[in-house]
Amino acid sequence: MQDRSKTYLCAVLALYLMCATAEAKTQVQKPAPAAIAPQPPSHLWTKRIAIRHAWGHQDEKCLAPITNYTTVELFVSPDYRPGRMFPFLDLIGHRFIQDLYAANVGIGGRYVPDAKASFCQMIGVNAFYDTREGCIGHYRQFGIGFELLGSKWDFRANAYLPWGQTQHIRTCLFNSYTNNYFLLRKNIESVSYSMNAEGGYFLINAPQFSLYAACGPYFLSRCCCNTFGFEARIKPQFRDYLALDLSYRYDDLFGVVLQAALSLTFPLYQLSHRTRDPPCRLRNWQIYQPIERFEIIPLQLRCCWQKNY
Repeated sequence: MQDRSKTYLCAVLALYLMCATAEAKTQVQKPAPAAIAPQPPSHLWTKRIAIRHAWGHQDEKCLAPITNYTTVELFVSPDYRPGRMFPFLDLIGHRFIQDLYAANVGIGGRYVPDAKASFCQMIGVNAFYDTREGCIGHYRQFGIGFELLGSKWDFRANAYLPWGQTQHIRTCLFNSYTNNYFLLRKNIESVSYSMNAEGGYFLINAPQFSLYAACGPYFLSRCCCNTFGFEARIKPQFRDYLALDLSYRYDDLFGVVLQAALSLTFPLYQLSHRTRDPPCRLRNWQIYQPIERFEIIPLQLRCCWQKNY
């Protein structure tokens, strides 16, 4: 009887060990539930689409169209990550009221500090290829830029270097005079290298409204003389969508240039889940803001006369 009880107890114990081993193997091989899987990152690379129109007034010292035009901009980049630099591609097209065109293609990167950084300024570098139709010829240039962008103050500096033919001449001959007299007129359109820098400060930087002011010098090199100028601008902005840029510029070559530019922005970066809590009191539109530079190549148009009387 005792032997039969021992045999029965051993059989039950063996069956229990077999069931426990099978259950342990099943738990090891069971995959994690799908609900715990991390969410995939955003794959929306187009962060901002902007449409802008500029109205301007300038003195008659330069006849080149630089103040009245319409602009379409496409800003492409991955989601930023605090403590790292994110690259970007900036595509810009312009149409002047004289039915002439210009374009800018830029690449660069911006370093976004993390929340624990002691220096809470974004650092950015960029390089651009600019092209423009003039009144007489076509012009191209390369530009490089540097920027420090923060929640309160900014600093920018840019340099521009022409590439290819920098001067075009259109000649008009008036020879319908007696005694073989003639009058020759040459329209000379030219471009040269230039530089500009500015510092800016947010007078108001609230979630619904911001007011930004900036000013700085610029330099234009010309065949006749080098020109230094000064630019000041103020920019009220409503949330991420609507902004008005008012600027004043003066130098001895172009004279006084007044300009107002109204911008309508489609902030597609709001669809990215990684950009909800920017560090260092920055805002999303500041991280993906436009590159402030001379988008339109400045041209000089002068006239020379020659006669034999």
